[in-house]
Amino acid sequence: MISEGAVTISKVDLLNKTFSKSLFGYRPEEVDQLVHEAAESIGLLAEREKSLTDNVAKLEKILGDYRGREETLRDALLTTQKVVENLKENAREEAARIVFDARQEAGIITGEAQAQLERIRAEIDELSRRRARFEKDLKTVIDAHVRLLQSGGTSDDEHLNGAFTFSEEGT
Repeated sequence: MISEGAVTISKVDLLNKTFSKSLFGYRPEEVDQLVHEAAESIGLLAEREKSLTDNVAKLEKILGDYRGREETLRDALLTTQKVVENLKENAREEAARIVFDARQEAGIITGEAQAQLERIRAEIDELSRRRARFEKDLKTVIDAHVRLLQSGGTSDDEHLNGAFTFSEEGT
């Protein structure tokens, strides 16, 4: 049995084929004509088969090239996706680190500001105490001068003793 698409006899074989003669056989001209036409058809079919086989080979090569490109593009896409995921993860980590550092820095700054505020408050309290002491001492001196003036201007050092008790703390 002949497989589909396979040519088992060539054009040249058919043209060179000779048939034996019989007494009541076919007319040789008709047989020769039919053999010639069949040979031409076989020749055309053989050329067509070769052309189609060549086209199939070219198309298979092109298909192989496209499959190679597809594989390359798939690999590139996967690599790109991995790079993008790595970049995203690195960005998340960097953002978390920046936020952490910023919070630490804010804590340090807040602590320093709080400490400075406490120092300023303590300094204000100290200055308020000094002012109150100064005002008290000044009032004592003024009162002593007023008593001195009221006593008639006598120079009584004993009235002034204790009037000048300015503190030396912080001055």
